[in-house]
Amino acid sequence: MIDCTWFHIGEDPQLFVDDILIEVAQGITRRWHKPARHTDEPRIRRDRPWEQSPYFTYSNHVVIRDPMDGLIKCWYEDMGEVDGSGHPWKTRLLYAESRDGITFTKPELDICRWEGRGTNIVMGYQEGVAPGGPNPWEGKGVHSNGIVIDPFPATPAERFKTLFTEITLESGRPRHRIVCAHSPDGLHWTPYPWVPSIGSSGGNLSDVSCLHYDHGARMFVQNTRHGLMYQAAIPPGTPCVSNWFGVHYPARPDLQGKRRVFQTRSHDFQRWTEPLAVSTPDDALGDAVACDNLDVGHYGMQQFRVGRRHFATLGIFRYVDNEMEVRLLSSRDGLNFIPTDRAAAFLAPRGPKYWDAHMVSMTSQPMEVGNEWFFYHGGSRVHHDWWMSPQDHIEEPETRDPKASLRDGFGLGLARLRKEGLASLDGCRQRPGYLLTKPFHADGNQLVINARCRPGGFVQVAVLGANRQPLPGREREQSDPFEGDSTDHVVTWSGDAVMGNPGEWRQLLFYIRDAEIFSFRCPAGPANNKDAS
Repeated sequence: MIDCTWFHIGEDPQLFVDDILIEVAQGITRRWHKPARHTDEPRIRRDRPWEQSPYFTYSNHVVIRDPMDGLIKCWYEDMGEVDGSGHPWKTRLLYAESRDGITFTKPELDICRWEGRGTNIVMGYQEGVAPGGPNPWEGKGVHSNGIVIDPFPATPAERFKTLFTEITLESGRPRHRIVCAHSPDGLHWTPYPWVPSIGSSGGNLSDVSCLHYDHGARMFVQNTRHGLMYQAAIPPGTPCVSNWFGVHYPARPDLQGKRRVFQTRSHDFQRWTEPLAVSTPDDALGDAVACDNLDVGHYGMQQFRVGRRHFATLGIFRYVDNEMEVRLLSSRDGLNFIPTDRAAAFLAPRGPKYWDAHMVSMTSQPMEVGNEWFFYHGGSRVHHDWWMSPQDHIEEPETRDPKASLRDGFGLGLARLRKEGLASLDGCRQRPGYLLTKPFHADGNQLVINARCRPGGFVQVAVLGANRQPLPGREREQSDPFEGDSTDHVVTWSGDAVMGNPGEWRQLLFYIRDAEIFSFRCPAGPANNKDAS
């Protein structure tokens, strides 16, 4: 249900990802846009002698820009030695950084040393290291670290926070538990003395933790897996085989055993709300937008926000092909998400010739760099789990030599997209098109558009008042045509940049020919013009 409060847009950008602001359109189509890979090669891959099996998937890597020093910082997991007998437990967390977001360096720190030399290992398992050093996890594995910057830390030592799976070996078997740690710089980590409590499940939580901070609510948000996610009451006599695939009952949410995403929130990083399902495989037959295939699982999800609109990059795991792609979701409240672009892939693996042949993942929020969004993505030339499934007698090179397969199997890539460029409303060259918005209430008195014109194309805008008539001096005839390509073009009418008085109901009538518009916003600008009232 949408009410009129959705049309109080403030100064927030309005993206054309749905029809909420569109009253009528003619000669206009919506086009979805995908991020383009920066190059064919990853930005980070294994290139240090102490690196064994870097693991860039959900949620084994995080990229964040630190507002204090401006550095773009990446933490990524190294699984250690892989022998194919199952998921390894001697895992550790490594660190890299970049000034431009393209070239990353791996500083050699004194936290964890290797053969007398500093490394970029910041926490986790180290062979033969005596306890008591700067790495409290020298005899434990650290897996699936979610990392977030706390903008209001209780102490400077708690500016960075992480929630992850701590792994120890007990009676010959790995034991997992969820723990938290803090750091002043993202490098030197200290465990919290308490165990986090997640709703009624206490500390029971599965891996994959994508974290972000909700500035409006001043809460940490974790998109994760419920600890009882696979515990459906499968009816007796269900025919099944023993492998990685759970049995699936279509249209039976009470028997849902697939991977899916739950959200939990916290003010203090210790006590978390009851996890709520926010992205679940949907078997709605005949609905091309919501229908997932029989073998599709929702693996992990990171959120980001543009104005009041929430988006998410969702990992889609296709069990049979053992591959993973990324789907873009949209939400108005941050809890109820729907697929965009009829559930088409936002980023997909590229096939056997490439380093990201079989899996891609996005576990970090996009980063604004100039007029672009940088989407960092994991990629893999191996499949999801064949490399640790020789017991299933899978005939693949990954099972015959898993150590070699994983050594250079994963990397971190970069894909770039126009800022706010997820979707555009496009008018063709042969015929004119127009778009009329619904009445909206803005805080500013300017109109800024994100638009791109092809040669000979243009965008013009008329401003309508509460009576749905063009304001004097703001008719199409006075609109100065925009004929370029800009993410922040200030619209003018006979050279005047004032759209109208802020706080009054307005409609915009866009005339678009051989051009596309991605978004608009109404920021505060110069003093008002009396003619535009």
